[in-house]
Amino acid sequence: MHRRPIHVLLVLAALALVAGCSGGDEVTTRAESADRPGSAGSPSSTDAPSTTAGGEPDPAAQNSPLCDAAQRIRNLDDESNAVMNDAMRGALADPNQALQGLSDAVAELRPLIPELTAAYDDLAAAAPEAIRDDIGLVKDFTLSLMQQLSELDSVEDLAAFEGQLDPNAAMAAGAAALEIDAVTREECGISIAG
Repeated sequence: MHRRPIHVLLVLAALALVAGCSGGDEVTTRAESADRPGSAGSPSSTDAPSTTAGGEPDPAAQNSPLCDAAQRIRNLDDESNAVMNDAMRGALADPNQALQGLSDAVAELRPLIPELTAAYDDLAAAAPEAIRDDIGLVKDFTLSLMQQLSELDSVEDLAAFEGQLDPNAAMAAGAAALEIDAVTREECGISIAG
């Protein structure tokens, strides 16, 4: 009987990790390594980000489809993080209500899925080719996770879901989110990875 709260807390922690896919300074993204002179994949002059002389994102570029989509994703991420944080706090306060809290959080997040899907599609359409696969990976992972969570009806379902979580897929999605984040920070001054 004590496993139910632990399963729920693990799932909530995994969701918080995925939702906040941020990394430390020790992580080098493809975009950062591509900026090094002589490295494979160095950007050409046509691929260079739109920045001002001071290195800040160009305000004109911030009104671009890329930046608009990045801002929408950031806003949806903030909204979903708030919902999941509330669920996590509730689960910690009353572990016996953790499954209900997760169910309520998923129900609250479900209406955001079409908006999030559209924002990722718009981001992919406006993004440099180098990160389009990353955008697809993050989108697919996020939507798959939400779909799986929306189908949980019992503690047994939750235990099965926990056993099916692929840490490698979560890490790949986190790494992809960092690649996207490097571009949106450079181009728009917007962090979508936390």
